Amino acid sequence: MSVCVAVSGCAADRPASAPDTTRAAYEPEPPVVSRWVVARGKSNTRPRPVALLPGSSTTSKVLGIYRAVLEVTCYRSDPRVRAAYPATIARGGHLKVSYRFDAKPIRTIQVRVRGHHRNIVAMDDPGDVRAFVADMAGAKYLRMDISILPYDSHEAKFALYGSDQPVKEALAPCQSEPTKRAKREAPADDDDDKLADMAGAVVKGDD
Repeated sequence: MSVCVAVSGCAADRPASAPDTTRAAYEPEPPVVSRWVVARGKSNTRPRPVALLPGSSTTSKVLGIYRAVLEVTCYRSDPRVRAAYPATIARGGHLKVSYRFDAKPIRTIQVRVRGHHRNIVAMDDPGDVRAFVADMAGAKYLRMDISILPYDSHEAKFALYGSDQPVKEALAPCQSEPTKRAKREAPADDDDDKLADMAGAVVKGDD
């Protein structure tokens, strides 16, 4: 899957515009079946399960509707949430993301830009991740917005139907893995790159 990559400025010191508190998260028709996928890897490598959800995204960098991907997993005994957008968000550093589940209050948190395309946002703070997962429980829709002044904006939408079991499975190792072993676990070199390459142009009927 190709990724539409565009050059943008560093986001470390760029202010984010105020979120629109009047707009709901996302209200499409619910899908007939769940679109969540749990990637379990090879049985001989003791992999952590990773819950993946494709969604749709628009960006000010490229016209059209593209695929975004939400990821939930356990990493070094802590829950981890990342989202891949279809275009480069920034050259690196940190920026703010505003997200909303259904009609719940909008939350704005700081995330880190990652991936070889710089199109992934990763929640680093365990408290932010736990709040995100708690808000997800029972929710139908999620909207994630990034606004970087003066002109850049990125929006991702996800239909969360059927999220309970995939998310529960993905986060189970956070409760069962010994903390010492989890902390010794080395991150995979291509961990970010795999997720980065999942975002791209939406195929007809995929949204």
